[in-house]
Amino acid sequence: MKDTGGTEDEPRTFGSTYTAAVNGADKDSYLDKGIRCIVNCSNNSKTSDIVSFRYFDSDHYILGDVDGDKAVTSIDTTFIQRDIVRMKLPAYYDRVAADVDGNSSVSAYDVTWIQRDLVNMSTPYAIGDVFKRPD
Repeated sequence: MKDTGGTEDEPRTFGSTYTAAVNGADKDSYLDKGIRCIVNCSNNSKTSDIVSFRYFDSDHYILGDVDGDKAVTSIDTTFIQRDIVRMKLPAYYDRVAADVDGNSSVSAYDVTWIQRDLVNMSTPYAIGDVFKRPD
């Protein structure tokens, strides 16, 4: 990737995805907050970027909540639609939570079930409920 510069006020944007672990009792204070991270590059240069963290319970998930914000919203359906057409997704996208009908694939049916739930129409699935993550 060509270095295009950047300043403290206007940092460069990179398309890479990084995963970071945030441990400790105060981890909730990091959620969805912008934190400037300094990255030491392989060519000994440094760059910085603003990142936000999401903490996921590795043992449980909320059915339909694919972005991990602890709520099922139309943003979740948008992410599922992006998944269906193989568009880039954020690292925190949860495919297990996206499979609403439990058929081991993510499809437009899953989107439809969430959309029905969002407008208070009946569904045969417990969208918004917490489930134990499969082993």
